[in-house]
Amino acid sequence: MIAPLLPAGGAGEILKRVFAVLDAAEIAHCVLHGHDRLDGEFTGDVDCAIDPALPLRDLLQLLHAKSGLTGASVVRAVGFHLTLAGRKADGSPSVLELDFAAGRDVEGLVFYSTEDILASRRRQGWFWRPSAAIGFGNYLTRVIATGRLDARRGAQLAHAFAQDPKAAQAEIARHWPAAMAATITTALRSGDGSKLITAQGGLRQSLVRAAIRRKPAAFIGHKLGRMAARLQRLWQPQGMSVVILGPDGAGKSSLIEDLTETAAPLFSRSDCWGFAPAIRRLLGGRATPTNTPHALKPRAGLASLMRAGYWLAYNSVKRIHLGVSKARSTLVLYDRHFLDIFVDPLRYRYGGPRWALDLVWRLMPKPDLVVLLSADAKIIHARKQEVSLATTERQLCDYRALIAKLSNGQTVDAAQSPQLVANAVKLLIHDFLAARLARRFKLDTP
Repeated sequence: MIAPLLPAGGAGEILKRVFAVLDAAEIAHCVLHGHDRLDGEFTGDVDCAIDPALPLRDLLQLLHAKSGLTGASVVRAVGFHLTLAGRKADGSPSVLELDFAAGRDVEGLVFYSTEDILASRRRQGWFWRPSAAIGFGNYLTRVIATGRLDARRGAQLAHAFAQDPKAAQAEIARHWPAAMAATITTALRSGDGSKLITAQGGLRQSLVRAAIRRKPAAFIGHKLGRMAARLQRLWQPQGMSVVILGPDGAGKSSLIEDLTETAAPLFSRSDCWGFAPAIRRLLGGRATPTNTPHALKPRAGLASLMRAGYWLAYNSVKRIHLGVSKARSTLVLYDRHFLDIFVDPLRYRYGGPRWALDLVWRLMPKPDLVVLLSADAKIIHARKQEVSLATTERQLCDYRALIAKLSNGQTVDAAQSPQLVANAVKLLIHDFLAARLARRFKLDTP
């Protein structure tokens, strides 16, 4: 388990501390663009260049060992694109995306070598930046090559061009023929880089073709590397599954809504799953209302055993779906899970033996993290009164006993405000991701 981190503030403060660690280790690096936004709170990733001779594991080991200084742990590494997570003084999470891959290539195409970028760097306050000309040329080629030119980036390019028009014009001429270079120069000199949006298709085609002709092997190698990386994610996924437990009224729905809306940048997407649906729903029937979950009697023993068999078959099939979802960096959230049946079998009308449930649980895929929302029974019952207070008290007691037996079980105080509950769960997710990454890269913990 990763040791608790000291508060680090927002993304800007984490970034300052990370750069201080790199400077102390004498590792050359620099911020490629967007320098005017680094002193405050910012969103999005920070594109950087870093010493190309530095292995990824060495970089991760350094940041892992110095997490006490930076106040953040690396929780995701897609190549040299890192995501670090810490917490602010108020306990809320803070996340920084640090793309050290940005100084290496663009989809396997090299326009500026990392060595040239770092050789031109100069100090600006607490960070390093490339020379105005190199910084402009690198940002221009990246924006055009990725087809991401918009009004905001056009304005940034026009501003960068104005810093040294003569040098910027020379960089443009390095990558495009005279007619296209003139089009780019005219638009940026006018101060409105968005004029290039309609022309960026042709500009991109010319730029990419020239780069492939210069280094075809690097381009092909990049494509093969991406294919291999996709296959690797099947057994080393970036996603995770989180089960949210608790009686009705604990706040599961609001928590899942918050986690779904804020899944990025730690995950590429999010999805909410539930308990195995009734067979009639799979056949197109209507769902049974859940406002009276204990209104119907349990099924007989044989019928319950058949249901247990169905749950096992359903979850066996879902194992494949879960594996693919996690490989696609999905945060899979459960608002109802098979674990609930151990506490509330009446909701699922199960009247069979316990050993059948134990067998299903033993054979089905396990979640990465199980979170119990727990509070005083009176508080929870006041929020939702679909069952009696005595039932809520009994459920809480059983949920606590269940979570105590799970090695990946955690309890969060549900009496807090919804935002504080969400913050606490996000920090648990950060801890899991950081510990998983440390295991995968065999990082040494001081």
